[in-house]
Amino acid sequence: MTNQSISEVNIHRLAELFEQLEADYVLLDKIEDPAREDAAADGGEGLVLQTGLPHITIHFDIEDDTLSAFAVWEGRLPASAEEKVGAFLAEFNWNMSAPTLSYDFRPKGTGTGAKQEEEEIAICANRAMGIGMGLSLNQLGSFVLSALDSFAMAFDAVGEAFPQAAKWNNKAANKKGRS
Repeated sequence: MTNQSISEVNIHRLAELFEQLEADYVLLDKIEDPAREDAAADGGEGLVLQTGLPHITIHFDIEDDTLSAFAVWEGRLPASAEEKVGAFLAEFNWNMSAPTLSYDFRPKGTGTGAKQEEEEIAICANRAMGIGMGLSLNQLGSFVLSALDSFAMAFDAVGEAFPQAAKWNNKAANKKGRS
């Protein structure tokens, strides 16, 4: 197969690309929606490919004729920052074509007993590409690399806007101060 020939995209072909790129990844079982009747008909055989960048977890998923890349930033913000986060993400998404940033609420810590867990904001990103007609290796590689690059740039911007969420920067500064 040449870099220009068009072939079906499935999760195993994506894994082969990661092998060629010498990039770390793992194939994980997809968490399926039990209400979805065609859950196994996605060409991914019930798997997602997970990889990452520093402080970013990324997974690639194939559903119907779409290859999607989803990323979650390690930084967390208090739920009380929702208005500022929403405004930042709206401006970012307005000015940038990709990736699309969003946020959701995740439980903070584990909580015990009847104690209600606090929630914190997790910032997410996604990219998608139609694959119904197949892709060449160059097209697939370009999508993957551009997704990884756009996630890194987007979360750098988030980290600059919300430095208090990048707690690993505080740890690095503390280590330098002790040297």
